[in-house]
Amino acid sequence: MKTYEQALKEGRKLLLEAGITEYQVDGFLLMSEVLGITRTDYFMKQKDTLSDADYERYMEAVQRRKVHEPLQYITGHAYFMGYDFMVNEDVLIPRMDTECLVVEAEKIIMNHPFEILDMCTGSGCILISLALRNPLVNGLGADISKKALKVAQQNAEKLQCSN
Repeated sequence: MKTYEQALKEGRKLLLEAGITEYQVDGFLLMSEVLGITRTDYFMKQKDTLSDADYERYMEAVQRRKVHEPLQYITGHAYFMGYDFMVNEDVLIPRMDTECLVVEAEKIIMNHPFEILDMCTGSGCILISLALRNPLVNGLGADISKKALKVAQQNAEKLQCSN
């Protein structure tokens, strides 16, 4: 039986040994996501004992990250333009530098009705963000991958984007 603190130290050590540069942050983020705890929860519980099931779930996530699986695929989500998008292996992980594309597009479409076709939409993060931030935008996301289109549809529903 391990405490939260011991489990976190063990997870971080494994990630460091695997060459994960952000081992400290990733170790905590995995614990937070897998166990559903905040930073405050952790500090309140760090000396408490984890259940065997929780410890196993955390260590499974650490093992996935240890082989350099992206954190976002392990947690199942990524943030883009302040929105929480579902992601999995069927789509690319939204990148912060792509947010610049959205900002530049908004300079053109701001306060004007626009029809947008988002080819290779993937998670739908670009189109959905534009539509949510600009109510006069209507769009269509297209992708050759049916699995990617399913992810984009789920994101649109989750974020209540109907345009």
